[in-house]
Amino acid sequence: MEYYIYKVTLLEGRLAGHYYIGKHKQTGKYDYYAGSGKLLTDYYKKHGRRPGITYTKEILEYCDNPNTLNEREIYYVGDLWKTDPLCLNQCAGGYGGNTPKGRPSPMKGRKASEETRRKMSEAMKGKGKGRKLSPEHYKHICEANKKIAQNPETKEKQRLSHLGKKCVWSEQAKKDFRIKHGRKVAQLDKEGNILNTFPSVQDAAESVGLKYSTSIYNAINKHEGALRAGGYYWSFI
Repeated sequence: MEYYIYKVTLLEGRLAGHYYIGKHKQTGKYDYYAGSGKLLTDYYKKHGRRPGITYTKEILEYCDNPNTLNEREIYYVGDLWKTDPLCLNQCAGGYGGNTPKGRPSPMKGRKASEETRRKMSEAMKGKGKGRKLSPEHYKHICEANKKIAQNPETKEKQRLSHLGKKCVWSEQAKKDFRIKHGRKVAQLDKEGNILNTFPSVQDAAESVGLKYSTSIYNAINKHEGALRAGGYYWSFI
């Protein structure tokens, strides 16, 4: 087990050049730790956790125990979290977390009473998601949306943004899809002997010159008295 102070410097996006100083306790053989605060977590989700490409990590000092670790984190962070705009630390360190003044949250490990929760609920009613709009506000939003929808320039932008997005399958792609996902069909004579097999109903319909495959489905399922399609009997394999 090792205790150490580290410095992570970010290399991508709007946070390029920003850094974070933290502490860590390594318990395993391999150490891939690169910080776990909210800012760092969001950054890694967007840019990836790739050493040397999206971030660099530097070990500033190894410590013998947790108490020394806390003291050295406070030493290295110092006033940088207040004075350096590139510093991502939210507090002076030593206790961890994002609470100000380097102190743990006074609510940590505590639960709000039922009375406090009721007051919080009452205070939040009508705010944010689910709030009801006044008739005047609702009318204003409708009128604004109508103007946007009727704007010729907006319509042209929407049209141009959709050009080229239509998915057109080649004949070979359609055939490959039918072979992979289609249900095999057997072509039968009136004695029930198999004359041919096809990877899908569509292929079977094309083989006998039928424009639509519905006729073969009806013959297989005896739908509305249908027994044959294209002059043959059919059955799923």
